[in-house]
Amino acid sequence: MSAMHRVSFTYVTYVAPSIDSIVPRARRPHTCDRRQVRPNVRLRASCLKLAQLFKYLADHNAIRGRCASIEESPPTMKLSPLAHQANAHDDAVWSVAWSGAGEGLLLTGSVDESVKAWRAAGDGLEMAHAYTGHTLGVVALAAAPNGLVASSALDSLIRVWSVDTHETRCVIETPPAENWQIAFAPGDEPAHLAVAGGVSGGVKLYSIEQDGGEQVSVMSLPEVAADKAKNSRFVQVRKQDPDRSTHHPSKRPLFPSHLFSIESVSPPSLTTLSSPPPSTQSVAYSPDGRRIACGAMDGTVALFDAGTGKLLHTLQGHAMPVRSLCFDVSGKTLYTGCDDGHIHAYDAEHRSLQDALPGHKSWVLGVSISPDGNALCSCSSDATVKLWDVGTRSCVQTMSDQSEAVWGVCFGPGGDKVASVSDDKSVNLYDFV
Repeated sequence: MSAMHRVSFTYVTYVAPSIDSIVPRARRPHTCDRRQVRPNVRLRASCLKLAQLFKYLADHNAIRGRCASIEESPPTMKLSPLAHQANAHDDAVWSVAWSGAGEGLLLTGSVDESVKAWRAAGDGLEMAHAYTGHTLGVVALAAAPNGLVASSALDSLIRVWSVDTHETRCVIETPPAENWQIAFAPGDEPAHLAVAGGVSGGVKLYSIEQDGGEQVSVMSLPEVAADKAKNSRFVQVRKQDPDRSTHHPSKRPLFPSHLFSIESVSPPSLTTLSSPPPSTQSVAYSPDGRRIACGAMDGTVALFDAGTGKLLHTLQGHAMPVRSLCFDVSGKTLYTGCDDGHIHAYDAEHRSLQDALPGHKSWVLGVSISPDGNALCSCSSDATVKLWDVGTRSCVQTMSDQSEAVWGVCFGPGGDKVASVSDDKSVNLYDFV
């Protein structure tokens, strides 16, 4: 056996010591004939050599992993903090949008009942104007290329005004809890505003002409069969004629007798009925304006024909509220953010789930696609904003600059800015490259 044995690896050349350096010379026979070395000594030497080799391999793999992380190519896109405005509002900030007109003002809506327009100024934001008129918190904002802005609030009003003149164009009155997210029809001069109808279970289109506000059409989600309801373990009831009264056997009715009756059923045929459609919270237009998507509280995602109001199909995969959605620039892929902590990518034309993007630790409250379609931003009640590479469907960056739930995130019209708003009353502005 030679005095030294050379072992070569991809990254490092390791020189393994011979038996002479592992087994102390004092413990070896005095003779130089290796054949006379006792078997137990040779076995001990082999075990020590193997142990030392295994230790080297472990260290080598650790070094190799560190080298791989160092040599990994930098991300092709990233967010860089540009401005942070603490206490931008007097209460939580729930909505954000960018005006597509002029200098591209940043718009934020708050529980404090106001909408504010901002400009970047140094490492903060400078307020350009404050819009008032709502009497309860603002839950959603939308902006059109021609400078129109719409705000939806808990006072059941949707106010539409000009970002340039600050003049109100129209005020839309809705029934209570029937106005949530809103979206302008695509185009330079939109004529309609789509509204997620809340408890009405669908989408409503309103005219936004001067002094308009009239409802144009209603797109309703299908009713849910009772035998398919998620809480199907509960007793099934059906609506009854007002003149018919059937009471529960107990002393007082389980349900108001003039509205419902309990049906006695015998397996396997159950008396079924349809329950109202689920409440809708989110809405989005496809870029060509031909389709409207909405997300519901039970996880249903529906697509409608914007011209006829016909339900095209529903998309399955979520089982919790879908609070935000957006189309990619081609209109073929629909991204949804859900309370289950996932973002889904759907093939909007073929009704299939393409991918599920995990990563957030809590509700996904907002999603926004970049104008070039290469990046997606999401925000969550876990107080983070995530940047996703659309091509690889992977998260490339996580921002944790706000201390409470981040309710909204939005790419700027030029695609080089991203804004986020939070429960902590702050507004963040990022450079996107």
